[in-house]
Amino acid sequence: MVEMDYWERFAYRCWPGLADTWSGRRIQGLVWSVGMAWLANLLLIGTVLGANRVSTEILFSAWLMFAAIWLWGTRRDAVRRRNALRPPGLEEQGLFNLAQAEYLKGHWFEAQALLEQLLELSPGDADAQLMLATLFRRTKQWQAARDTLLRLEANELAEKWRLEIDHERRILDRSQHNDESAGPTSSAA
Repeated sequence: MVEMDYWERFAYRCWPGLADTWSGRRIQGLVWSVGMAWLANLLLIGTVLGANRVSTEILFSAWLMFAAIWLWGTRRDAVRRRNALRPPGLEEQGLFNLAQAEYLKGHWFEAQALLEQLLELSPGDADAQLMLATLFRRTKQWQAARDTLLRLEANELAEKWRLEIDHERRILDRSQHNDESAGPTSSAA
């Protein structure tokens, strides 16, 4: 993933719903982003073309309401982002340790269940996301591994794992290619 410049980060944080839309986490983010764009365009058209037809007080009130909704939406996104980026608590750390122990034992199903439970409590946990992507690769769930890596790349806390993410993506590509080229005969053995 390419490092975002200042204006990209600014747009990402200041457009309500854009962060959720871009990372593919929530459909509500898409609804927010499209709704705000539609409302902004409607107000712009109303201001430019309807200046003679609509009273100034109504236009001012509409813009004021739009600004209030905009501020509320960006504040909501900021709170959600802050909660996602908070350090894990004792419960989350315990779940991660259990998941790691199950992973190291090769108990994939148990490890996956624990990691998914952890990610429900702390969606921004980059360590859990990376382990889950690796688990999906090991269990040959190629698309789930790719989707998890994409979500991980959108995570602000994943920067410390940049090399590992790139390495995991290369291993995933190689593993999938080897598995597909081996064909069905070797998977039966």
